[in-house]
Amino acid sequence: MVRGLAIGLSALLLAGCAAPLVGYRAIPGPYSRSELALGASDRDLRVVVRAQAIDRPLEQLAIAVAAAVPTGVGINTRFTATPGANAHPDYALVFVINPAAGSGPLAYCDAETRAVPTTGRFEVSAAFCRFGSPLTVAVGTAERADLTDPQRLSRLVEAFAVAALPIDAPDERSDKRFLF
Repeated sequence: MVRGLAIGLSALLLAGCAAPLVGYRAIPGPYSRSELALGASDRDLRVVVRAQAIDRPLEQLAIAVAAAVPTGVGINTRFTATPGANAHPDYALVFVINPAAGSGPLAYCDAETRAVPTTGRFEVSAAFCRFGSPLTVAVGTAERADLTDPQRLSRLVEAFAVAALPIDAPDERSDKRFLF
Protein backbone atom coordinates (compact mmCIF):
# COMPACT_ATOMS: atom_id res chain seq x y z
CA MET A 1 0.00 0.00 0.00
CA VAL A 2 2.74 2.50 0.96
CA ARG A 3 4.75 1.43 -2.10
CA GLY A 4 1.69 2.12 -4.25
CA LEU A 5 1.37 5.58 -2.72
CA ALA A 6 5.05 6.30 -3.41
CA ILE A 7 4.74 5.14 -7.03
CA GLY A 8 1.54 7.13 -7.50
CA LEU A 9 3.10 10.24 -5.99
CA SER A 10 6.19 9.92 -8.20
CA ALA A 11 4.04 9.57 -11.31
CA LEU A 12 1.97 12.59 -10.34
CA LEU A 13 5.01 14.72 -9.69
CA LEU A 14 6.56 13.78 -13.04
CA ALA A 15 3.31 14.22 -14.91
CA GLY A 16 2.77 17.59 -13.27
CA CYS A 17 5.83 19.18 -14.87
CA ALA A 18 3.83 20.55 -17.80
CA ALA A 19 0.80 22.01 -16.00
CA PRO A 20 -0.64 22.11 -12.52
CA LEU A 21 -2.01 18.67 -11.75
CA VAL A 22 -3.98 17.36 -8.83
CA GLY A 23 -4.53 13.69 -8.40
CA TYR A 24 -5.04 11.23 -5.65
CA ARG A 25 -4.09 7.75 -4.78
CA ALA A 26 -6.59 6.36 -2.33
CA ILE A 27 -5.69 4.94 1.03
CA PRO A 28 -8.00 1.94 1.40
CA GLY A 29 -9.91 2.18 4.61
CA PRO A 30 -13.09 3.23 6.30
CA TYR A 31 -13.86 6.35 4.21
CA SER A 32 -17.40 6.72 2.98
CA ARG A 33 -19.80 9.57 2.43
CA SER A 34 -21.41 8.61 5.73
CA GLU A 35 -18.02 9.18 7.40
CA LEU A 36 -17.94 12.70 5.96
CA ALA A 37 -21.54 13.26 7.05
CA LEU A 38 -20.77 12.08 10.58
CA GLY A 39 -17.83 14.45 10.90
CA ALA A 40 -19.20 17.49 9.11
CA SER A 41 -22.93 17.42 8.37
CA ASP A 42 -24.72 20.51 9.71
CA ARG A 43 -21.56 21.67 11.48
CA ASP A 44 -18.21 23.33 10.90
CA LEU A 45 -15.35 21.29 9.44
CA ARG A 46 -11.94 22.50 10.52
CA VAL A 47 -9.55 23.33 7.66
CA VAL A 48 -5.86 23.18 8.61
CA VAL A 49 -3.06 24.55 6.41
CA ARG A 50 0.59 23.73 6.99
CA ALA A 51 2.98 25.85 4.92
CA GLN A 52 6.08 28.06 5.10
CA ALA A 53 7.55 31.05 3.28
CA ILE A 54 4.50 32.39 1.51
CA ASP A 55 3.58 36.00 0.75
CA ARG A 56 1.00 36.35 3.52
CA PRO A 57 0.58 35.19 7.11
CA LEU A 58 -0.34 31.52 7.46
CA GLU A 59 -3.59 32.43 9.23
CA GLN A 60 -4.68 34.50 6.21
CA LEU A 61 -3.79 31.67 3.83
CA ALA A 62 -5.79 29.21 5.96
CA ILE A 63 -8.84 31.50 5.85
CA ALA A 64 -8.48 31.88 2.05
CA VAL A 65 -8.12 28.11 1.58
CA ALA A 66 -11.17 27.39 3.76
CA ALA A 67 -13.22 29.95 1.81
CA ALA A 68 -12.21 28.34 -1.50
CA VAL A 69 -13.33 24.81 -0.60
CA PRO A 70 -16.47 24.20 -2.66
CA THR A 71 -19.63 23.80 -0.61
CA GLY A 72 -21.22 21.33 -3.01
CA VAL A 73 -19.62 18.21 -1.52
CA GLY A 74 -22.92 16.48 -0.86
CA ILE A 75 -23.46 17.55 2.74
CA ASN A 76 -24.37 20.78 4.48
CA THR A 77 -21.15 21.92 6.12
CA ARG A 78 -19.10 25.06 6.64
CA PHE A 79 -15.39 24.75 5.88
CA THR A 80 -13.52 27.10 8.19
CA ALA A 81 -10.06 27.76 9.60
CA THR A 82 -11.72 28.93 12.82
CA PRO A 83 -14.40 26.35 13.66
CA GLY A 84 -17.07 27.02 16.23
CA ALA A 85 -18.16 24.83 19.11
CA ASN A 86 -20.33 22.71 16.81
CA ALA A 87 -17.28 21.32 14.93
CA HIS A 88 -16.47 17.67 15.54
CA PRO A 89 -13.00 17.75 17.16
CA ASP A 90 -11.87 14.49 15.55
CA TYR A 91 -12.33 15.52 11.89
CA ALA A 92 -10.40 17.97 9.70
CA LEU A 93 -9.48 18.73 6.11
CA VAL A 94 -5.70 19.25 6.12
CA PHE A 95 -3.68 20.93 3.35
CA VAL A 96 0.11 20.49 3.43
CA ILE A 97 1.98 22.80 1.08
CA ASN A 98 5.42 21.41 0.27
CA PRO A 99 5.71 18.72 2.96
CA ALA A 100 9.14 18.23 4.50
CA ALA A 101 11.15 15.18 3.44
CA GLY A 102 9.97 12.13 5.33
CA SER A 103 6.44 13.48 5.79
CA GLY A 104 4.59 10.78 3.90
CA PRO A 105 0.85 10.74 3.17
CA LEU A 106 0.07 8.62 6.21
CA ALA A 107 1.42 11.42 8.45
CA TYR A 108 -0.36 14.42 6.90
CA CYS A 109 -3.00 14.50 9.64
CA ASP A 110 -0.37 14.47 12.37
CA ALA A 111 0.10 17.87 14.00
CA GLU A 112 3.86 17.32 13.77
CA THR A 113 3.88 17.26 9.95
CA ARG A 114 6.09 20.10 8.76
CA ALA A 115 6.26 22.03 5.52
CA VAL A 116 9.36 23.53 3.93
CA PRO A 117 9.68 26.84 2.03
CA THR A 118 8.20 26.85 -1.47
CA THR A 119 10.10 27.77 -4.61
CA GLY A 120 9.03 27.16 -8.19
CA ARG A 121 6.99 23.99 -8.56
CA PHE A 122 6.25 22.10 -5.34
CA GLU A 123 4.11 19.35 -3.87
CA VAL A 124 0.70 20.00 -2.36
CA SER A 125 -1.33 17.44 -0.44
CA ALA A 126 -4.76 17.38 1.13
CA ALA A 127 -6.18 14.80 3.50
CA PHE A 128 -9.56 14.22 5.09
CA CYS A 129 -8.63 13.19 8.61
CA ARG A 130 -10.28 11.41 11.51
CA PHE A 131 -8.57 10.88 14.87
CA GLY A 132 -5.29 12.17 13.41
CA SER A 133 -5.21 9.61 10.57
CA PRO A 134 -6.05 10.13 6.88
CA LEU A 135 -9.19 8.61 5.42
CA THR A 136 -8.29 9.99 1.97
CA VAL A 137 -5.21 11.73 0.59
CA ALA A 138 -4.86 13.87 -2.54
CA VAL A 139 -1.37 14.65 -3.85
CA GLY A 140 -0.22 16.87 -6.69
CA THR A 141 1.93 19.77 -7.75
CA ALA A 142 1.50 23.52 -7.89
CA GLU A 143 3.51 26.68 -8.46
CA ARG A 144 4.12 29.61 -6.16
CA ALA A 145 1.65 31.74 -8.15
CA ASP A 146 -1.07 29.22 -7.28
CA LEU A 147 -0.78 30.44 -3.67
CA THR A 148 -0.54 34.17 -4.35
CA ASP A 149 -3.14 34.67 -7.10
CA PRO A 150 -6.68 34.42 -5.61
CA GLN A 151 -8.24 32.81 -8.71
CA ARG A 152 -5.47 30.22 -9.06
CA LEU A 153 -5.63 29.46 -5.32
CA SER A 154 -9.37 28.94 -5.59
CA ARG A 155 -8.98 26.50 -8.53
CA LEU A 156 -6.18 24.65 -6.71
CA VAL A 157 -8.21 24.26 -3.52
CA GLU A 158 -11.34 23.21 -5.43
CA ALA A 159 -9.43 20.48 -7.26
CA PHE A 160 -7.87 19.17 -4.05
CA ALA A 161 -11.17 19.25 -2.17
CA VAL A 162 -12.88 17.23 -4.91
CA ALA A 163 -10.07 14.66 -4.73
CA ALA A 164 -9.86 14.55 -0.91
CA LEU A 165 -13.65 14.37 -0.43
CA PRO A 166 -14.70 11.94 -3.19
CA ILE A 167 -18.32 11.03 -3.77
CA ASP A 168 -17.48 7.34 -4.09
CA ALA A 169 -15.40 5.49 -1.52
CA PRO A 170 -11.89 5.07 -2.94
CA ASP A 171 -10.16 1.72 -3.21
CA GLU A 172 -6.64 0.59 -4.07
CA ARG A 173 -7.32 1.04 -7.78
CA SER A 174 -8.46 4.66 -7.40
CA ASP A 175 -6.25 6.96 -9.40
CA LYS A 176 -7.81 10.20 -10.56
CA ARG A 177 -6.30 13.36 -11.94
CA PHE A 178 -7.70 16.84 -12.33
CA LEU A 179 -6.07 19.55 -14.48
CA PHE A 180 -6.91 23.10 -13.52
